[in-house]
Amino acid sequence: MGNENANNGFSDEKLVAMLKDGSKAHARLLYRRYNNQILHHYMGKRGFKREVAEELTQETFFRVFRTLRNQELQGRFIGLLYKAAYHAFVDYLAEKEKQKAWVSIDDVEKVIELPDSDPGGEKALYQKQTHHAVWAAVRRLNEKQRLVMELHLEELSYKEIAEILEMTTGYVGRIIFDAKKQLKVLLKEYC
Repeated sequence: MGNENANNGFSDEKLVAMLKDGSKAHARLLYRRYNNQILHHYMGKRGFKREVAEELTQETFFRVFRTLRNQELQGRFIGLLYKAAYHAFVDYLAEKEKQKAWVSIDDVEKVIELPDSDPGGEKALYQKQTHHAVWAAVRRLNEKQRLVMELHLEELSYKEIAEILEMTTGYVGRIIFDAKKQLKVLLKEYC
């Protein structure tokens, strides 16, 4: 049912159950299993520099483990993880807005990491350019479409996305349909 790791053989749900019994070792296993995925979410998909991405990743896991202490897991662990990542991201942006009235280029460079050039061959370069073009186009969508598409591209189900963003699955489907139409326009040179 849940994600199984060859290193320990436990599903996410089993690890969560053991975690609820007070096992810190199982919390570490969950953290190791998903740390890089969430870190990549913040760095690769949101464009944050590593330091900011690491801070947000830690905040995400802190929120997940705090939630699991106080309530039962509803659905898959990965859904809870991305819901926490979404709320950590929104809170981070809100805090940044409170701290500054305007943004300087130096502030932007502290948070956003510009993509490195790809030293690989032509195919690798094309794949990297396409990847960056897709994520750049996703970032140009309106906020609701962007959030839904980011989760959709992380391979979460419509139901999981609906739960995370507190909307119906039908509405999620409609947003994805509209976002894909918009992305086709934005990415016409890559399609």
